[in-house]
Amino acid sequence: MAVEAEVDSLIKASDAQKKAGKPQDALSIALDAKIKIEQYLGNQNSKYSSVLISIGICHLSMSNLVDAERNLTEAKKMLEIQSKHESRTYALCAKVLGTVYMYMGKVQDSESNYMICMDVSRKNGGKIDIEYAAGVINLGLLYMNMARYEESEILYLEAKEIFEKGLMKTKHSYYLNCLNNLGALYFLMGRKEEAEKYYIKVVELKKELLGADNPNYASSLANLAILDFLRKS
Repeated sequence: MAVEAEVDSLIKASDAQKKAGKPQDALSIALDAKIKIEQYLGNQNSKYSSVLISIGICHLSMSNLVDAERNLTEAKKMLEIQSKHESRTYALCAKVLGTVYMYMGKVQDSESNYMICMDVSRKNGGKIDIEYAAGVINLGLLYMNMARYEESEILYLEAKEIFEKGLMKTKHSYYLNCLNNLGALYFLMGRKEEAEKYYIKVVELKKELLGADNPNYASSLANLAILDFLRKS
């Protein structure tokens, strides 16, 4: 029990470092937790796959895509062996692995993992589940990058509706990502007035939530300024 409590403490500390924007520190702590589990609990312990996912997320944050893929693939296989392929942990693993594959240019693997995330999340919490919405947004981004604009739009609008029904907070970071991606999508489609509408909404929300001094707020202002320039040129 003492070892499990120590592992839980390390996992929480790693998560805190990730949220603080310190992926290298988070990775170091997560690796310590992995070693503890291997030495005292065994790699069949339920916490092991969670630590592997945490390690994978850290590597993704630092663009170490091969290491991220390795850890996430191991975690996914372990969850399948343990018949946890319908768990929220499995949905999270598939979502992150989908993002890794998107950055690696493996679009079919990315698509299939995002769909797994959506399917498992829907079974757990229905279409109002936060991870389902995240999977919808991520799949929309993948299709946007593939120039499958109409399919991307359908997905983004579905995610937007989920948040705006009041079932989930419209001030969630996923909602901001959805609106920002809609702005980018409409810009790519040449629908600049609609793009501007969404960029303005993102700027307003970021100012409210983050403050005018936050770099993310400044980047949204820059997007809006660039769009305005292009519209006038």
